[in-house]
Amino acid sequence: MNNLVKNVICVVLVELSGFIVGMLMREGTKIYSESIVQPPLSPAPVVFPIAWTILYALMGIGIARVLMAEASGARTAAMGFFFAQLFFNLAWSFIFFGAQRFDLAFVWLVILLGQSFLVRGEHMSVLPG
Repeated sequence: MNNLVKNVICVVLVELSGFIVGMLMREGTKIYSESIVQPPLSPAPVVFPIAWTILYALMGIGIARVLMAEASGARTAAMGFFFAQLFFNLAWSFIFFGAQRFDLAFVWLVILLGQSFLVRGEHMSVLPG
């Protein structure tokens, strides 16, 4: 399997996971959107799906690069950190939109931010240059 195919598969799988969570959280997102007053400088609602699609595509490319690296313990660790971070990323929607637990969602985001730095560090230890 060539590198392009690996990249496409990883991007599609990560995008699909985000899409599924988005569909599951549609009602919660609608309730949230209708119940808050948006500040005047808030971006248009169309911006969010575009931004998340780009972010999830970049995450897919990132994990594809790690999967294409030489097999090693560091690569396995990098993949584990990535999938833990992806789980936390996807679960945030259930906490924020589903349960509307904004306090827990904030704590979750702080953990997610820390995980992002860990994932970056692990990926950089595996990827060349």
